[in-house]
Amino acid sequence: MTSLLILIAMMIAGLLISALSIYLPAKRKQPPPTFGLCVAVVLSINVLGIALQVVTSPLKPTTLAELYTIEIGSFLAGLVVAAIVIYRLLKVRGRTFWITLGSYVIVSLVFGLGAALAVKQYVLEGFVIPTASMSPAILPQDRVLANKLTRPQRWDIVAYVTPVYENRSVWISRIVALPGETLTIDDGAVWINGQRQTSSITYSSVMPPGYTQPKIREGESVTLAADEYFVLSDNVKNAVDSRFFGPIKSNAIVGVAEFTYWPRSSWKLLR
Repeated sequence: MTSLLILIAMMIAGLLISALSIYLPAKRKQPPPTFGLCVAVVLSINVLGIALQVVTSPLKPTTLAELYTIEIGSFLAGLVVAAIVIYRLLKVRGRTFWITLGSYVIVSLVFGLGAALAVKQYVLEGFVIPTASMSPAILPQDRVLANKLTRPQRWDIVAYVTPVYENRSVWISRIVALPGETLTIDDGAVWINGQRQTSSITYSSVMPPGYTQPKIREGESVTLAADEYFVLSDNVKNAVDSRFFGPIKSNAIVGVAEFTYWPRSSWKLLR
């Protein structure tokens, strides 16, 4: 839920900054536009931009050249939309029109790119889930938003850098044991410090076919270090997790998955 509030705050900030980039140069015309009208202009541009993305969403590039063509085409189409809306709603003409349009485009690009990079690095990051390891909670090809500011808790779904491969692949699983706790998998359940944990999932230490013996066997216990978490996948019989590679370090956790945002049929909060 925190990530959703952050996104809303960013959208409002972006809206106000973009409106300000239009309002300041457009004040040269007489009578000058109101700031509220400039906000309406930005909203109109965004709505038309979203409609444009929906129309072009079936286009699936297969080469880098096709991807660049679609991206450049979308940018130019968005620029035309912005020019038409500013021209028609604000009724600015001549040199003031070009200054207003240029101000909006530059501020939108700088703010959008800067905000996107900063947010991805420190606050939120989206991931496409390629497998069914977390089914049915998260399905293959679902888009998940992970919050990098949230402290992981038991049963949270987290994105983490797997210790298995050197290419720093990001996997997703559910935390079942926290730092310093003693974990046991027995009788279809997770036991923490001798206490059975309630869950709708039937857990097992048995690995999927083709994988080596698990790090923890049925009924055995493992005590986590102060910087370790134990993660299991919901699709227990068809997933690789801490049973195979052991606990993960706290610095390997990228973020806590808070909700799926695409496709629309998968929209849901995850914590």
